[in-house]
Amino acid sequence: MVAAEVRKLAQRSAVAAKEIGGLIRSNIENAREGSGLVEETAETLAEMAGDIQDRAIKQEYGAWSQGLGFFNSNSSGNSHSP
Repeated sequence: MVAAEVRKLAQRSAVAAKEIGGLIRSNIENAREGSGLVEETAETLAEMAGDIQDRAIKQEYGAWSQGLGFFNSNSSGNSHSP
């Protein structure tokens, strides 16, 4: 009787070990997929940051150019000497 119970316990342990092994493999695969998604997200965010920076520079340059043009047109219009 004790030997039969030990055999059953060994069989259940073997089944549990296989299930645990499957869970471990599944978790490893999920971690790899998650890591890949993080890398893709980081690349996308870096591209977005670069685009935002480029647009900000263009807007700043455009505002500066308009201000310079306004200054030049006002200074040339006010060049009358008394």
